[in-house]
This record gives sequence, structure tokens and C-alpha cells, in this order.
Amino acid sequence: MAVPALQRPSLLWLLAGSIAAIVLGILSLYSVYQYDAERQRMAEVMQREVGISLARLTRTVGPFIEAYAINEYDKLIQSEIELHRYLAIVVADRSMGKIMGEEVYYSGKLLGGNGQVEDLDTANAIQQDMLARAFARETKAVANASGEEIGRVTIYYTDAGIRSASMAVLRESMMTSAILALLLIGFLWYFTQGVLLRPLGRIAASIAERDSDGIPISPAPDLGYRELSTLTDTINGMLRVIRHSRDTLQEERSRLQNVIEGTHVGTWEWNVQTGEVRFSERWAEIVGYTLAELEPLSIETWTRLVHPDDLQRSQANLARHFTGEQPFYACESRMRHKAGHWVWVLDRGSVASRTPDGKPLWMAGTHLDISARKEAEAELDRYRSHLEELVKTRTAELLEAKDAAEAASRAKTVFLANMSHELRTPMNGIMGMIELARRRMADPVGLDQLDKARGAADRLLAVLNDILDLSKIEAERLVLETVPLHLASVLGNLSSVVGQKAVEKGLIFRTELPADLARLPLKGDPLRLGQILVNLASNAIKFTQQGSVRVVLERTDESPTHVGVRFEVIDTGIGIAPETQARLFTDFEQADNSMTRKYGGTGLGLAISKRLVRLMGGEIGVHSTPGSGSRFWFTVRLAKLAEGLTVVPAGTGSADSASRIRDAYFGTTVLLAEDEPVSREVTTLLLEDVGLVVEPAEDGLQALAAARQKPYGLILMDMQMPAMNGIEATREIRSHSRNLAVPILALTANAYDDDRQRCLEAGMNDHIAKPIQPDVFYETLLKWLSRPAGTPRDGVA
Repeated sequence: MAVPALQRPSLLWLLAGSIAAIVLGILSLYSVYQYDAERQRMAEVMQREVGISLARLTRTVGPFIEAYAINEYDKLIQSEIELHRYLAIVVADRSMGKIMGEEVYYSGKLLGGNGQVEDLDTANAIQQDMLARAFARETKAVANASGEEIGRVTIYYTDAGIRSASMAVLRESMMTSAILALLLIGFLWYFTQGVLLRPLGRIAASIAERDSDGIPISPAPDLGYRELSTLTDTINGMLRVIRHSRDTLQEERSRLQNVIEGTHVGTWEWNVQTGEVRFSERWAEIVGYTLAELEPLSIETWTRLVHPDDLQRSQANLARHFTGEQPFYACESRMRHKAGHWVWVLDRGSVASRTPDGKPLWMAGTHLDISARKEAEAELDRYRSHLEELVKTRTAELLEAKDAAEAASRAKTVFLANMSHELRTPMNGIMGMIELARRRMADPVGLDQLDKARGAADRLLAVLNDILDLSKIEAERLVLETVPLHLASVLGNLSSVVGQKAVEKGLIFRTELPADLARLPLKGDPLRLGQILVNLASNAIKFTQQGSVRVVLERTDESPTHVGVRFEVIDTGIGIAPETQARLFTDFEQADNSMTRKYGGTGLGLAISKRLVRLMGGEIGVHSTPGSGSRFWFTVRLAKLAEGLTVVPAGTGSADSASRIRDAYFGTTVLLAEDEPVSREVTTLLLEDVGLVVEPAEDGLQALAAARQKPYGLILMDMQMPAMNGIEATREIRSHSRNLAVPILALTANAYDDDRQRCLEAGMNDHIAKPIQPDVFYETLLKWLSRPAGTPRDGVA
């Protein structure tokens, strides 16, 4: 039984509680921040006090050490401990050590557990343990007049005072937070109860009484508050619209009946499961009967009158409509008139309702007498000779429309590419700032929140990359690489990318590669081949709740220069209905659009995979049964590697690139040309984190001026900048500056292959795409910092 609306929990209480909890959490975090700040301040004060004490003691203890007056400087030490409550002060006396036959003689005082000052006993294990567990210690040498070290003074101290003062600050902050939270909760209680709930309750009560159509009888009351008054005005306006719509609907029904009568069509309704039919009088009149003459009425009444040749075509059209292949049923058929001749009828309709298991139940439609039209069509057959010229004219119009459509498609592609660039630039700042914040975050809650933000940014970047790939393919600007390819390495990278996702869902993830195919040296584009496999395997894992996901490779054919390879991704997931499989590889489509809400995704992955497979000379498809899993497959033709060459599996990248830069190139000066402030800040922080010195330039002219004044260890150059872009600036630097052979790396959101080529042709050495991935960024920096001057740049002989 449904719970009445007025008895259900109020969303406003949830809102009030949530706001209170958020504010309390923020205040608590602020209290912790105050505690940490106070603790740090107290530690700095303590360190300054210790430094002052050390300076004073080393000045006064020196003469006593030279005079072997241990008792005198013991008094000074005791006074210092009693004054500042240090844990201990120890003097390492080299002068007395020589007398005692030792290298150093240790003397000092220690603050005991009872708060009394005790003499230092180096053989006392308890005292030594207390010194070992001291919060900190500071040591300073004691020198004689000639500058020779004659001893050392060490002060040991605890953090008891720091902790006491910090806890006081924390208690005060927490008390303030609690009071503010209570005040906020009280305000929210008053606001929600008195200002919102009661007026809203009056509105709900006023519209509870309804007429037979479920429309409230009385209007909502006018309330004093402006916002609530606006709400009641809106409700009353909606009620007026609903009443008007009801009246309009009744009028439309009456008009529809008039239209049916005016168009002189017959109407019919058919229960597909039982054969029951309902015909209008006009339906019978078209074939020369009255309804009484045709009784008893059933579906056989219709089949008996239809021409046998047309009946078969009509049933075929009905079958396609029932399965969803056609949205409407339509068929032109002949029906036997009572007078004996044939009448042409346009029969149209659609399924109005279905059974719970999806079978068609009731169907409704019309019969229209088209005999006159058929006679006119026969007349038109005599004029077909005149249609040739009309066809030519129409063909020319269609070609013009085709050209316009292709131009629109190109404009769309350019727009997508520009939008991708404009979005990747701020994404660089977002992802860079998140990564830098993670490196400085020690709070587990903060780290978790940053990890979630980074995950959301990664998903957004994946969507942007898909859109960029799609625009590249549509603009015919995507160029496949032909490099040595190792199928085992491609599968290994696939396992590292998606294998953990399968394990987290409790799935078995397995790859199957025949040994002879694994050993075969090949050439191709391992990055794009891996992209296709990641798309298919990720989808399989996403739509599989239990069981396994397998990636199977097999050789399909072979020639002296090429080999055909078939890839299959087999899962035990939810499967795909046959009627929806044809839409899977269409842009922005999924098997069921409702899956976007349940599983996520843009519907671009399979479309991009299909286009990449075709660029590789292959085909892609799917075999699936709902509830029994899916088998996605694709084929590609890969070139064989020439004899004498070997395939080196792709590296996994250097995990210690940052530390290697810090160790080997600390203090190296880098010129950073970047006009976008956030990107410049992110890149600067990444460079400074590994010990590099950054000199920024906000445009190409500044970068050129700096390059002419001094040499640098490395130059990072954005492509799009005001005053002078990165391409022009690089050409100028390479022609006349003090950095003719210094590595110049493009750092840009322009990610097309021809953008990379433009950078290389201008004199740059490499290309780093935004958003910056720190691991890739540091590996690229290390690669060029470690190369000797004059080394040829990538892709240039």
C-alpha cells in the first residue's frame, strides 16, 4: 500500500542535516589545522630558545672547561635546565678527558621523572633510554681563544609544552565548532519547520481534494513569502493548464471523430492473440457491405475478403512490424467487393498494446479506398518517358546536397578538433593540480577525495580522447604507425590495463596466444591495436557480473609478406538482443540507451574500434545471445618483419625517472614558454619537484629573447601563444641564438600527428601532449637531458 505523501519523510530534513554535517566537518578540519599550526609554531619557538641557550652556554662554559672547573659549568647547566625545563644538557669535555685518560669526559644534568635535576650518569641505562627517546636535541661546539674545539654542548628537550599548548588550541577550536554547529542546527530546525514545512503543508492540504479526473478542485492558497507565493502561483497555473488540456483533449477527440468521418476512412481494431475484431460501418461500406451482413466478425472476415496474393505480403509486413523492424504496418491490398470486383485499399496501423511477455495484443488502424489513386497511377505509366529528364534534374540536386552534407561533416570535424584542443588545455591544469595536491596531501580523507577527483578527470579525458580520435578519423588525419610489433607485449599491456578491473569484480581474465604466433616477428601499430583490445575487453568486464573474460588470438591466413590475425573477446555477461546488435558500432550508440545510465559510457568506443579495424584492413563483428554472454571479434592484416630484424617488446617506462633527474640534473635551468597561467604553474611545479630551475616566458617573443641571452639545459615550448607562436619561436632559436643544439620539446594540447610533424620540422626534438602525465613527462625529460648536445631529434635523420 502506498504511503500518503504527507506521511513520507521530508527531503528538507535531509537537506538540513546534510548542510549541518558538512559545516561541522569543515569546522572540525579547521580545528585540526589550528592544532597543527600551533604545534608547528611552538616547535619553532622551542628551537629558537634552544639555539639561544646553546649560544649562551658555549660562550660561558669555554673558560670553565679550560680551567677544569666542572662544578662551575654544572651549576650553569642546572640553572639552564631549571629555567627552561630541558630534558638534559650534556657537556663533552675534551680537556678533562685528557686528564682522565679518555678522549672525552661527559658531564651534565638531567631532569628526572620526579621533576628534580639529577647528575648525568653515562652508565645509567634508564637515563640513556630517556635521552634516546628525547623529542629533539641540538649540539654546538665550544672553542678556545685560538679557535680549537675543546668540547661540545648538547641540549635534549621534550615536546610536552608543545603538546599541552596545541591541545589547548584544539579544545578551544572544537568547542567553538560545536557551538557554531548547534546554532546552525537550531537555525535550520526553525527555518525548515516554521518557514518551509508549515506553508508547504498548507499547500499540500489545499490540493488534496480532487475531482474524478484526479485534478485538484481548490487552488493552492496564497502565502506571504515571495518564493512560496511564486510556487503557489505556479501550481495554480499548472492546474489551469491541466484543466485546459483536459478540455482540449475532449475537443480533440470530437475533432478526431469528425476527421475520420470527413476523410471517409474505415477504422479497425484487432486482438492479435484472440482474433477478435472491431470494424466501423465505413470499413464494411468500402467493400459494399453493412456490418450486420458481415457478422459474426473475426479476423477471418478480413482474410476471406483479401486477394490471396496480397494476403501473403500483408502478413509479411505484419511480422516485421511485430518484431520492431518496421515502426508501422502498411500494405496496399485488393479486397473483393460485394458486387464481385476488386477494390484497392490502403491498410495502415500499429500495435497499441502488448502482453506482459512482449507479444502484440491489440492493434488499431484504418482502411482507405485508393482505387481512384491506383487508376491515376495506371494513367501515369503512360507518361514515364517524360521522367528521365526529371530524374537527371533530381540527381543533380542530390549531388549538390551530398556536397553540402560533406562540407557540413568537415566543418563538424574541425569543430570537434578545436573543441578537443580547448578542453584538453584546462584539463591539463585540472589533472596537474590534482596530482600536485596528492603529492603534498598527508590526510587519508583528502587523498581519497583527490583520488576520486583524479578518477573523474581520467574518465573525462578518456571521453575527450575518444572524440579526438573520432574527429581524426573523420578528417582522414589519423595515420597508423608501422613499427615492430610483439603480440605478447600487446596482450601483456592489455592485462596490466584491464586485468585488475576484472579481478576487482571477481572475474577470471585470461589471454590465449598460440606459441607460433607469439614468436612471429610482425610490424603494425601496437598502440591502436591495444586501443581496440582495451575497448572490447573493458566493455566485456563492464557488462559481466560473474564468470570470465577471455581474449583469444588465432592465425587466419598467411602470405609471404603478411599474416591475418583474428582476435576474439569472449565474456559470460548479459548478452545483446539480436535486433540491437546492428547499432552497436554506430557513433554514440549502445545496445540499449538505458545502459548509459546503469553502466556509463559515451557509445564511442565500438565506433572508433570499427574505424581503426577498417584502417588496418580488417573487419569487426559480434555474436551474442541475451543472458549467455557475447563474443566480439575482429581481424587485421599485419606485415611480417624483414629477416635479420628482431622485435623488442615495448618498455614499461622508468619508474624512477623523477629521482634520476633529481640526482643527475639538479639545478639545471629550463626555459618554459607557456601563455596559459594554470598550465604554466602546473608545469613549473612538476619541474621544480625534480630539482630543475624554471625560467618562465609568457609568449614566443619572450622565449626567443631569453634563448638569445643565455644557454639552457632544456626548452619546453607551447605551440599556440600570443605575439609569436611556438613554431616561429623555435625556428628563430634554431637559426640564431645561444641554444642552437639544446633540446626543445613541444608541450601542447594540439595532439594530431601532423601537429607533431610540424613541431619536428620547425626544429623541435619531441612532442608532449596535454594533459601532462607526470610519468611520461619525466621519462621524456630524462631522455633528452641525458642525450649529448647535437643528438638528432626523434623522426629526423
